[in-house]
Amino acid sequence: MAGRLAARGCGRLRGGLATSGHVFVQDLPPSAGINSSLFAFCAWQGTKSTSLFRLEHKTTLAIWAIYLVKGHSFESPKGGLMRRSVISSFFAMAFIGSLVPASAMAVPLATTQVGHVCQTLGASDDYFYGAALPIVQDSACDQTSSGSWTGVPYIAHAEGTSSAAFGAIPQVGIATAGTLASSDNGTASSYLYSNITFNFQVQLINGQPDPGLTFIPVSTSAQGTGHAERTGYGLAESKGIVQVNGSNLGLGDVYFEYDAYVVDEIAFDPVDSENQTAILDGTKSANLAVGDIYVVDISASCESWVAPIGGQSAGASAGCTAWVDPSFAFDQAAFDQMMGANTYHLDDYYQIVFSPNVPVPEADTYALML
Repeated sequence: MAGRLAARGCGRLRGGLATSGHVFVQDLPPSAGINSSLFAFCAWQGTKSTSLFRLEHKTTLAIWAIYLVKGHSFESPKGGLMRRSVISSFFAMAFIGSLVPASAMAVPLATTQVGHVCQTLGASDDYFYGAALPIVQDSACDQTSSGSWTGVPYIAHAEGTSSAAFGAIPQVGIATAGTLASSDNGTASSYLYSNITFNFQVQLINGQPDPGLTFIPVSTSAQGTGHAERTGYGLAESKGIVQVNGSNLGLGDVYFEYDAYVVDEIAFDPVDSENQTAILDGTKSANLAVGDIYVVDISASCESWVAPIGGQSAGASAGCTAWVDPSFAFDQAAFDQMMGANTYHLDDYYQIVFSPNVPVPEADTYALML
């Protein structure tokens, strides 16, 4: 191998993984050098703190993600953990929107993005990375393979679906994903994601009672549920994220996340089962600048991976579901507290204007918008 990436840190490369299993890691091209994956992963870590990430790099990162997936065959949950850390970072960089708000007065169009990677032993990978388009999108994969590996018959199956759509205002975007992987004496994995990026602006609709007032409190509520389950040697993870980015907001000011994750840490142990459910139901209030454009990123992803091989006493299965749905409204209570006796109804003087294509049209009406 040209090198192996340890996703736990950006400061070192590890030469191998202990335990009874082993990991096949994609050989990097000679021109890339052994630190290419590490560099890209650390670049993702850097974007969290710098808040600067250029849109034109998204396609390259998505291709890197698919490149790292293609050709892998993980035979250890630690390999799965590595893949989760590295590949999820690439996909996250690819489909999470720019952290720099738009400066134009008009509210930009909303976009959706979906993708999938399905793998089963002995079969060609089924992968898709969709473009960001102002339409409803969905993605799906369904793959089954069978044969003989090291003289032992196997069967493997991987499937999943994802969708990125819009509901009625104020519940604007709904992102969903689901995966399933199962196998006897083989390996199978599925990873699907959906992303929605839309914009909104607080606009003045009547004469301003207080000309010196430039910030208005707005509440963001986020709902979602993730469920992950497995039986036998494998892992499953369900993850959902909602983030609002803007001129005066830090990365964590309006940020919601859930993560349901289950994994069998030990190969060849007696088959057991576990499941985990994570529920997202929260509200955060922030003072937003009147007239500024704010960017909202919503994502849901699911991954399932199984590898009951090398003497595992029974087959394995793993499944996952995820959905996320945010909503927005003026925080009248916070405004009343801020203004005291001089308060007034925000709805009488301001409105929240979303991307003009919300709800997002179906694909067959997209041509009418061009």
